[in-house]
Amino acid sequence: MDALTSAPSTRSMLGRTAYEDAAPMSEILLLQEQLNSWEEKYHTDGFDSVAALRRVAEILEAAMEDFLQMNPDPLDDRHPQRTHPTASYGVMLKAIIRKENFMQTLIVSYLMARDNVPLSETAARVLLSCVPGLDSDTVFSDPEELIPCLYKYASTGGSDALQAYSFGLLASAMEVQDNAGKYRKENADLIPIALANLKKMKDDMERAAKGDDSNSNGDTISRSDTPTTSGAAQESGTIVLDNLIPESSVRVRKRTVNDMEEKREGGDGGKGGRESPPRKKRKSVALRPISPPLSADENSMSQWNVIKPILIGTHKIFPLTLKMHQRLIIQYLGSIGEYQDMLVLAYEGNSMSLLFDYVSLEFTDDVRLTFDALKYLCSLLVHRKFALEFVSKNGVEKLLKVPSTSLAAVGVATCFYYLSYGVDVMERVCQLDENIIDQVVEYMLWVQEHSHESGMASATMFLSHALAFRAILDRFDAKDGLRKLYNYMSTLTLLQHAATDVDLTEEQVQTSTQTIRNTCAALRTYATSHVFMRVEHYRRLNVAREGATAKAAGDGARVLPTVTPRPHATIAVTFQPPVNIPYYKPMHMEEETLRQAVWMLSGLHKGHYSSWKAMEELRSVGMIKLLLSMLLKAHDWASISAGKIEIAINSVYTIMMAATIPRVQAELCAPVSPDIEVCGLAVLLSLSDDKMYGDAEAPIVGMCAIIACICPPIEQEGSRKKDSTARKQLYGGPAPSSSTKHQQAAADLFSKIVTTIRRNNGLMVLNTMIRSKTPITSADEMRALTCKVLVGMARDQEIRRILLLLPLISQNELHDLMNEPVCPDKKAVHVQFCAEAKNLIAAVTEKSLKDVKKDLTQDRLWKSHIVSSTQIAFNDKELLQLIHAHLQAKGLTAAASALSTEADLAGQQSSTMVNGVANGVAAAAAATGGSAARCLEGLPSLNILTRPPSPSRRGRMMNTLPAAGLKYAATPGGRPRKTKDAGVTPFPRRLPIRTSGSKARGGNEKTMTRSATMQLNDIITEYFRVQHSNCAHPVSTCPPFSLFYPHKCPEPAQSRILPQNVTARWLHSTTYNHQSRRYKSVLDEKFIFSRFRPSKIFQETEEHYTACTFSIDDEHLIVGTFSGEIQWMNLESGLCEATAQCHHSAISGIIPSKDGSMLLTSGLFMNPQSTLWRLGDQQTHLMDFPDDMYVQFNNAAVQDRIVGTTNEKATVYDVETGRTLYTMQNIDRNGQYYQYSKASFSPFDDMVLHDNTLFDLRASNSIVRVFDRMNANNGGCFHPHGNEIIINTEVWDMRSFSLLHSVPVLDQCKLLFNATGNIILAGEFAPQNDPYKTQFSSALKTISSSDYSVISTLDVRKPLMDFCFSHEDAELAVVEVVKSYTQTEYFAARSDETACRTYEVGKVRVPEDGDEEGEQDEDPEMGDGGDSSSSDSDSDEDSEDSGSEEGSSEGALDMLGRMAGESEGSDESEEEEEDGNESGGEDGEDGSSSGWETASNQEDGGEGEEVDVEGLDEDDQNQENEENEDEEDEEAEGSDISIYMDDGSDEEDDRDDPAFNPDVDERGGTSNIILNPNMRRRRGN
Repeated sequence: MDALTSAPSTRSMLGRTAYEDAAPMSEILLLQEQLNSWEEKYHTDGFDSVAALRRVAEILEAAMEDFLQMNPDPLDDRHPQRTHPTASYGVMLKAIIRKENFMQTLIVSYLMARDNVPLSETAARVLLSCVPGLDSDTVFSDPEELIPCLYKYASTGGSDALQAYSFGLLASAMEVQDNAGKYRKENADLIPIALANLKKMKDDMERAAKGDDSNSNGDTISRSDTPTTSGAAQESGTIVLDNLIPESSVRVRKRTVNDMEEKREGGDGGKGGRESPPRKKRKSVALRPISPPLSADENSMSQWNVIKPILIGTHKIFPLTLKMHQRLIIQYLGSIGEYQDMLVLAYEGNSMSLLFDYVSLEFTDDVRLTFDALKYLCSLLVHRKFALEFVSKNGVEKLLKVPSTSLAAVGVATCFYYLSYGVDVMERVCQLDENIIDQVVEYMLWVQEHSHESGMASATMFLSHALAFRAILDRFDAKDGLRKLYNYMSTLTLLQHAATDVDLTEEQVQTSTQTIRNTCAALRTYATSHVFMRVEHYRRLNVAREGATAKAAGDGARVLPTVTPRPHATIAVTFQPPVNIPYYKPMHMEEETLRQAVWMLSGLHKGHYSSWKAMEELRSVGMIKLLLSMLLKAHDWASISAGKIEIAINSVYTIMMAATIPRVQAELCAPVSPDIEVCGLAVLLSLSDDKMYGDAEAPIVGMCAIIACICPPIEQEGSRKKDSTARKQLYGGPAPSSSTKHQQAAADLFSKIVTTIRRNNGLMVLNTMIRSKTPITSADEMRALTCKVLVGMARDQEIRRILLLLPLISQNELHDLMNEPVCPDKKAVHVQFCAEAKNLIAAVTEKSLKDVKKDLTQDRLWKSHIVSSTQIAFNDKELLQLIHAHLQAKGLTAAASALSTEADLAGQQSSTMVNGVANGVAAAAAATGGSAARCLEGLPSLNILTRPPSPSRRGRMMNTLPAAGLKYAATPGGRPRKTKDAGVTPFPRRLPIRTSGSKARGGNEKTMTRSATMQLNDIITEYFRVQHSNCAHPVSTCPPFSLFYPHKCPEPAQSRILPQNVTARWLHSTTYNHQSRRYKSVLDEKFIFSRFRPSKIFQETEEHYTACTFSIDDEHLIVGTFSGEIQWMNLESGLCEATAQCHHSAISGIIPSKDGSMLLTSGLFMNPQSTLWRLGDQQTHLMDFPDDMYVQFNNAAVQDRIVGTTNEKATVYDVETGRTLYTMQNIDRNGQYYQYSKASFSPFDDMVLHDNTLFDLRASNSIVRVFDRMNANNGGCFHPHGNEIIINTEVWDMRSFSLLHSVPVLDQCKLLFNATGNIILAGEFAPQNDPYKTQFSSALKTISSSDYSVISTLDVRKPLMDFCFSHEDAELAVVEVVKSYTQTEYFAARSDETACRTYEVGKVRVPEDGDEEGEQDEDPEMGDGGDSSSSDSDSDEDSEDSGSEEGSSEGALDMLGRMAGESEGSDESEEEEEDGNESGGEDGEDGSSSGWETASNQEDGGEGEEVDVEGLDEDDQNQENEENEDEEDEEAEGSDISIYMDDGSDEEDDRDDPAFNPDVDERGGTSNIILNPNMRRRRGN
């Protein structure tokens, strides 16, 4: 039966507006007319106030009756206009409440009139009709005498109607908690009166029902025109409930999973959800009304008149009926029934027996009276004592007699929810007759699917508590309750993908999220109960044979946690066989117990690839994907706070428990839906962002879900036999065979999970979380869980290798985290973290926990690995000689003689030497305390070969081993070794992952302890291994050890040691061989790029530089400005020789081609973002790249291709034709891209690196490799030498795609290689205040590109905008911010002054007399313009003069060539340089920010000259005149460029920048020179 009208629904009627239909205007106009008439006449004499109020009351009551015919949600206390905008009742309430004068007079003058009972009665009647639209907290607080006056009327009213109306108004007033506490005494006096009146009226109604003139609506109290029901009802006297209405007239269409597009009718969703303890007052939203039939024929209306009292009831304030009077009293009692001090009065008044009669529709004959009684019953069921007594007196059976199709079913569902909240009460319910329990579950499922939204919410909350009981859970599964629960949530508009374009109001979002909250709580209880039952099932199978299983299986045995109930629903983990848990007991589990149970079940299910019906059902109905989809959308619900956190936690807990079966784990690796490409594991990883939910528990639960997927170990081949024996004893019969197919499927699933985690930045997330210190209360627990996930992932060999090279392990960072807890109050949790951290180190290094020490380093790992894998070989003859000498020393000459004869020891070494060696052995044994293990402590071995020994050295050492008479001891690595009758086993290229002695991690440590009896061979082997561990450079293949001579491994062959002093290397360079010269060139290059000397500074008052680069011939410095212009600055003269307007925003990049014929420029934020220019006589436009933020030429000699970069893709263009050649995008990234990612060509132009994806331009499937993301900001680039890829701190091998190095110093840095590719210049981004990443920190680091060691650090002490090397590595140019800018507005930064400064590479400033005084006057922020700290030795510092007194124009490459042997004429050049230094030594006295106010002119033969441009002597007037002429030329060209020393005065440029809003494209420029260097050179010749 369809509804006439309803509120806007979150399940159907998509897109309907709040005021789609206008409310009927006739009644509204009539009310407005009455109110206006009252305002005009109420102050006049003779005005009949009673008549005016009666007319207003009649209009309101008629509108209320029409509103109730729409069957609104009875628990929805919102304003009627919000729930049903088309109803006139809500509009009337708003209109009358706006009349403040009328409302004030109605309360103060009319209602509180003491001597005028009819006036007070009519005023109370009007006010009672306005209650649904009143703010009780405001209306009943002023005046203060109002509520006492109502108490007086209710106790001793002048009339029955006034007394009844007062009860109704008090019911609304007591909804305010402050009023209930304030008037406690009055309530204590009034409750007995109310209960007595109720009992009397009930008796009157019983007598009236037995009389011949009785009617179902009750007799009137003060009126004779009592409404009557139909004739059929009058004849029978009562209405039979069975077969009262056809099912089709009250049931809405049943929804199914496949019918999601058919929305449920109704409104916004219930707000009935509450936590603890439940309170009576609840807010809900009417969504599913049941209304009278639309047919107008008499039969239909007659039938509706019969069923109306049962289905929706009647509500008639005037004339007051007996039933209405009782309703108003019960409403008052229900408003205060939940208070503990009122419970005694309820017992004294025998309220339970009264309620038993009122909840029966056969007695009341009016569903609204029954509903009010049920509300009163709900308030009393809050009390545990009353609830227990109610169940014991068959109250549940009486509730079940209320028809589920009636309005009172909402109250029944609420009563059952209150009963389920008490554990002991629910135990009583579950012990009732099975038929009754069946009816309870069926009733609640029907209400959960068909009732009003508040009834659905109450039924769902009942399930969230009741599903913890076996009696309810079994019937819920049998009646397909999970599918109904899925339909209840999935039909919400908020979760439907097709309705994403529908705008929901904040109220509708709140209602929908409340529905989701209740459903997720029920799902968590459902899954927890099934986990409980599953664990108990395995416990019963194991407990009888637990001892035999542990003995047979050893470390592989699983100890199953047992869950046992405690008095207060607390579950403890025990290992004793408890009694079977009764079906009526709750199946609650503590969080820690639940995690252990999930861990155990996941291991069992994955090991046997078994299924689980309950979780399979959860997956098959689509609940897992629905929860994941909901989690993705939850962070957009901005108006939800605490509820969103609870939704996320309950949802992830459900997913965690379902993830114990392999099929759910496989589903988590797949996309959530066809419309959402994000996989489930990515959703769980995203929970690590605590900003999404603002709570620490959600990331913890998400990590537990990942642990359930990845951490349970796969059964290994080596332990099958042992596990088979254990299972045989476990099951008491033949052991179930473990199918190879299932084991392979489990291994494939593990590989799929690891791949999915890596693809979704799992390593980056885990690496960040293990270092996180926020929130402080859960940081230690999060670290422990993260370690546990990494331990599970470390079963993958590639993951192990990556973790081994990360600073977390290789640089001992994990041990640093283990030193102390983040939160001092969480020491116990920190202990767990330390245990998991040791497990992680042991898993990565593949050593037992006892070998994991705190001084773990990469070198010690390698040395330990070499020692543990070395073959220990010795000569048996030497051992027998020692025994012979020992026997002789003890006087056992006969035994010694027999041994000598039988072992043929004649002719061996003299007994004197033997005795001496024997004494040495004894002394060594005493020194080691009888055990060689102490010498090996702190040396955990490494079973992953990171640098294998040289094959040639290994072959030579193997050839030196004797072929006979050798004894090879067993190696702890489990590798087969050579014996007398066996051949030599070559040293493996890759060591075994797990040793034979290693057991399941975290297993029994007994098998790891040494046997009590040791053999002689073991003692000698350990003695030799101790000697071997003391070697400085141990090797894995050694010659035979000798008992007579100490062992020492050969020292590695040292290459010729070169002097650290650069002058000494230069003087002896002619004597070096080829290898030494190569090593010398490396040292020389490091020395050169550890020295930088400030040279020039370019600054313009009207422009602000943002980027720079050198022209291809290094004669010009090309600088970009904030206005989008580039300027060609002559490095010699300092003049601006060409300008061009390239963009309408700040220049972010300038790249010239190798031949100087083209130029690429990029802007920051306005299209076109990048442009290609042709350089000739002028700079001409060639083509635009509108969306590419970064562009770059290819690396070939002929640069005919360009790669452009946007956030999500890279595009390769052809320069000649301008067409697109390739478009590369990794569609699996799901929008996860680096914030700063610049696509680049490989050194041979056959590959392109974009984001963290490597593309092959030659292949059809262009994606070659997707590298692991270890950071979220910085992208990568190719190494110029072509074998490596650098992505932030990680260096990857292009041949094997394995991780080679992790270089923390490269973190968040822009990398710039020099011309040879041997030196890296790294500048760290400063992204916190710079969304376009165009600003860097003040320090630049020079790093060797071979071993990634830091050479030096250049600190300019100012933020940088850009930096670049010249093409000959002679100079370094930086754009620095002279004045620091605000940190709040990005564009304000561009209004500050910037300058472009150049540095000479390979030179340092030589302090002269007077410099110290000048430096003291300098800007303290600028200092001397650069502080270069080198990592070379002190001997290099002593030779700075040798490396810095060269010509200022000499490049680093020329300097390297000269230092390699071109030493002719060095004395002359040194003299010239000294002269040059003397002429420039007086600079810096004016306090320049850089310490240098010089300009380098054109230099011939490497000679530099420095000129003071501010203070010239009289002898230099000619030069000054020439400079004035140059300045006049600059002014004619419109340039304000000057080369000068900054005097420290910074002026802000407040001029408006016209670049942001250009009307036309005016790009282009002018030039006084030929911009193409090759063309300029040809024309010059």
